[in-house]
Amino acid sequence: MAGADQATQVPVVIVGAGPAGLVTAVTLARNGIRSLLVERNPGLSPLPRATAVSTRTMELLRSWGLEDEVRDGQLQLAAVGGWATETLASPNGTLMPLGIADLQRSAAVLSAHTPDGPCDERCGCISDPGERVPTAVVLSAKPGAGVEEPPIACTLNGGDMGQRLDDWQDLLTHVTARTPVDDGIRLTFAPDVPLDRVAALAAAEQDCCRFFRFALTVDTRGTALEVRAPADAHDLLGALFGAPT
Repeated sequence: MAGADQATQVPVVIVGAGPAGLVTAVTLARNGIRSLLVERNPGLSPLPRATAVSTRTMELLRSWGLEDEVRDGQLQLAAVGGWATETLASPNGTLMPLGIADLQRSAAVLSAHTPDGPCDERCGCISDPGERVPTAVVLSAKPGAGVEEPPIACTLNGGDMGQRLDDWQDLLTHVTARTPVDDGIRLTFAPDVPLDRVAALAAAEQDCCRFFRFALTVDTRGTALEVRAPADAHDLLGALFGAPT
């Protein structure tokens, strides 16, 4: 403001200095677009904000050079779900399961009974766990699946699956774009991504989850990993690798 009767005009006005408003302001500024950010509260809110950082959010923070600072302040917590409320300040809400937490609960189901031979009626990959793990998300085999169409199931035990999920989440911080492809998603990586690590992790995942199909490409578009899955496994594909944007 130059005075009581003079105002500076800006092309964008952002209402609210929460996570979304601040990110919008920063993004506009980094692209040379002036904005005005207005906030009705005079100070910081006592309620938590941005308590969880998604893969896409981490990609954005990494592009701003803030990855090390964010990781230095992180807390090692087990993700059990998101709290959905009508407003950010509302004390009442509903627990919404997160994708990775769903996979971790599925890991507990799959490791509850591991026969030496073929799957039986107690296997978590093809049966309802019932009272054993009442909150589990069951990975069900498709009827009539044959050699060319593997069942939607993972052969890792619970502990190994947890480590595998951590490995994927760490590698996916290098992703710069997610685009849809037939039956799956194309993950484009930053130039500094270790190709040997991408290839090794994709091969390991395909070995235990044969319903996934991976293709590593290096061309004029950059380095990318294409991941495809049957229609019944698209929810798992999205939970593990994120949704196309």
